[in-house]
Amino acid sequence: MSRPVLTVVLLSLVSLLASGCGVLSGGLRGVDLPGGADLGDDPYEVTVEFSDVVDLVPQSLVKVNDVPVGSVTTIAVDPHSWVAEHGVRVTILDDPRCVNLMEEFIAARPELWNEDIGV
Repeated sequence: MSRPVLTVVLLSLVSLLASGCGVLSGGLRGVDLPGGADLGDDPYEVTVEFSDVVDLVPQSLVKVNDVPVGSVTTIAVDPHSWVAEHGVRVTILDDPRCVNLMEEFIAARPELWNEDIGV
């Protein structure tokens, strides 16, 4: 291999490695993970506080009864109280079928509903 060709190959390799490092150092945070919730065009954003959380990262799925409803967007910890605060995007479903299903569930199992919402 001639010297100019070798130089071009090495420079190309260095460029690819450098650009790959940029992607891996945070550029992929905006990429949706496969199997995630479809958040639609205008997701609703909420903040959730937990006193005990282990191994939670951005882009983690948010599930309700094993159904993906959103994803974690941010994570912060209060240094004084050690309470973890998470930004979460969820989809609000105003589908009559979903509303009817939820009403039936609440009527059939109010104790589970009250437990989930902290009553």
